[in-house]
Amino acid sequence: MVRTKTAVLMEPGRFEIQEKDIAPKPDEVIVRVEVCGLCNWELNHFKGFIGNFPMTLGHEWAGIVVETGSDTTKLKIGDKVTVLPDRLEGFSQYAAVGEEFCFLLNDDIDMKKAFLEPLKCVTTVLHAASPKVGDYGIVTGCGPMGLWCIQALKGQLLAGLIAIDIDDEKLALAAKMGAGAVINSRKENAPQRIREITNGHMADFVIEGTGLPALMEACADYMKSGPARLCIMSYYESGMTNFDFRKFLDKGTTIFTPHPVSEPFPLDTARRAAALINNGSFHMDDMISHTFRLDEIQEAFLTLSRKPRGFIKGVVYPND
Repeated sequence: MVRTKTAVLMEPGRFEIQEKDIAPKPDEVIVRVEVCGLCNWELNHFKGFIGNFPMTLGHEWAGIVVETGSDTTKLKIGDKVTVLPDRLEGFSQYAAVGEEFCFLLNDDIDMKKAFLEPLKCVTTVLHAASPKVGDYGIVTGCGPMGLWCIQALKGQLLAGLIAIDIDDEKLALAAKMGAGAVINSRKENAPQRIREITNGHMADFVIEGTGLPALMEACADYMKSGPARLCIMSYYESGMTNFDFRKFLDKGTTIFTPHPVSEPFPLDTARRAAALINNGSFHMDDMISHTFRLDEIQEAFLTLSRKPRGFIKGVVYPND
């Protein structure tokens, strides 16, 4: 049994730190949480749109096993694990989780940069995008998810990889992380630039990561005619108005919504993402822009909702 402090969302916009004792069920382990990422999806809980109060949050986390249940067979005390949790409890010093949801990390992995869940979602998106040899690919929106997609897509497979955003600092990061070309769509005619970069071919696939309904239709102007793929990675807080779907119909675009509910084998996808973490495919040094302690959870979510200049990814270190 372990005594832990946990952040509890008592009502919209208000956290409270509470203490409780936790013990593992036979098939669970207790993990000392070293890092838990801040996720835009959980802003819906913070704002009162999702869930029942009071509630705990946090699903992007990793840590070190400190206790094992009687029926566990794969993990031992001291193992570094990254987690695809079965419940939201990552904003805690310690958390109980089923052994099957834990994935071993190499000894040389920095625990404070090894949260699994967003990278599992990136893996789902890349599977849907299905990049092929010689494709031209586009990532719109250079937030953390877009930048991780770029990291995974870089290399010699594609004919070209293009990043689109309106923030020059984020575009500079995209170029550093592997984009062969970047376009500021506020300053440039994006379709024209894409035509120039691809010698008239346009995009074989587009990963849409802005979360802005007004920009969805613009993706049609980036696509080639014929079999091309649009992967809608973002979640949209508002509906789309005056949306002309015919542009995608005319081009024969296949549209994917690679979100967790559409994932048929989430644990296998998580295994693949954990392998990429261990292989060093994902880099965090330039991604984590804001860090918080557990007792700063209120400030952390307010920062996430306001996203000050320079904000890329925020994380909480519950045991600092």
